[in-house]
Order: sequence, then structure tokens, then C-alpha cells
Amino acid sequence: MSSKVRLILGPLYRVCSEVAAMNKIEVEIFTDQGNNAVLRLPSRKFPGLLLQGDSLRNLAESAERVVELCEGGGDELKEEAAELADSLRGLLRWYESIAGM
Repeated sequence: MSSKVRLILGPLYRVCSEVAAMNKIEVEIFTDQGNNAVLRLPSRKFPGLLLQGDSLRNLAESAERVVELCEGGGDELKEEAAELADSLRGLLRWYESIAGM
């Protein structure tokens, strides 16, 4: 079951470093328990996953570590890759369970 709430977005930074104006929109929130939320923007067919900045940083750092370890290979690379894959799979499973996919 989802609920509608008003959400303030912005400022949003684009790749070209332009700043978009802040907008107030109504979004559907499927769940906001824990560090993440599943929500759907009015213009989108499928819900999206709102990921907290610290969680995103952890995933990015893990991916960077995998890239570094690719040069040497070995068990450490496999462990880091498995950790990254497990984190992403967990988010995906959680998202799918909430979004009904």
C-alpha cells in the first residue's frame, strides 16, 4: 500500500554542474522504513529506490576497491566483489518486494 506525500526536490546537481530550481511535487511512497525508501514520481511508470548518501558512498567505495583489486586478482578480489554483489542484490530484492515486481 502506498501513500502520497508532498516532497521538496532540489537543488539537483546535473552532470554539467547546472543547478535546477527546487520543486515541490507529490510522490507515492511505498515504504520508507530503514535507510532506503521506495517511491514513484508522478511522471514515472515504475517506482524508484531512494538510497541514502552514506549507503551510496559505501557501494561506490566497494566498487572502486573491486577495480583496484582487479589488477592483482586473487581471493581478496573475490571477497570484495561478493560483498558488492550481495549489497546490490539485497537492495534489489528489497526493492522488488516493495514494488511488487
